[in-house]
Amino acid sequence: MQLKLQIFMTQYLNIKCNPTSPKETDKIIKTLKSKNAYRCNEISTKLLKISSPFISSPFNYICNITLSTGIFHDQLKFSEIKSLYKKCNKNNTSNYQPISFLNPFSRVFEKVMQSSFLKHFNKYNILSME
Repeated sequence: MQLKLQIFMTQYLNIKCNPTSPKETDKIIKTLKSKNAYRCNEISTKLLKISSPFISSPFNYICNITLSTGIFHDQLKFSEIKSLYKKCNKNNTSNYQPISFLNPFSRVFEKVMQSSFLKHFNKYNILSME
């Protein structure tokens, strides 16, 4: 039992996120739904997608610094929360569901992290398909 615990601690405690490439960042930006709605930083997803060829490399650099240091910039932590009506009595607060709108940069970074973590999990066979 102790040996299994040691193997687990040495293999999985430190997640090493491999750097992402500007090409991968650009690909992630292009997968976002094009919306004109402005959130938090007043940059729409549509604008982000249009400017992707020009910003994917610098934004990729920021993503890689964040992955290597573990420090997520405060400006990316903000979201706008709206209440979405679900059903029945509109005066009952339990009939509303909170919806969080992240700025598009946060969503791209979230997908970069997801991709990096999945690569790590697959490399060390951490997730089971059962």
